[in-house]
Amino acid sequence: MEEGNNEDREGSKDGDSLEIKEKSRDQEIKETVGDLEEKGEKESIIEKEAALVEQMAFSDSWPEQVERESKEKERENAKRKAGQSNETSGREHGTRIKERKMKLK
Repeated sequence: MEEGNNEDREGSKDGDSLEIKEKSRDQEIKETVGDLEEKGEKESIIEKEAALVEQMAFSDSWPEQVERESKEKERENAKRKAGQSNETSGREHGTRIKERKMKLK
C-alpha cells in the first residue's frame, strides 16, 4: 500500500507541475499576443498617418499638377494647329502654283 501511495504522491506532483507549466505557457502566450496586438495597433496607426501625409502632399500639389497638365495640353494643341495651318497653307500654295501654270498654258 505504501508503494501505491508513493506513486499517487509522485503522480500528483507531476500533475501539479504540468498545470503550473500550462498556466505559465498560457500566460506567456497571452502576453505575447498582447504585445503583438499593441505592435499591430501601432503599425496600423503609423500606416494611417503615412496615408494622411501622402494625401495631404497630393492635395497640396494637385492645383500645380492640374496647371502643368493644362499648359502641356495648350502647347500640344498649339503645335497641332500650327502644323495644320502649315499643311493647309502649303496645299493652298501648291494649288495656286498649279492654277497659275494652267492659266499660262
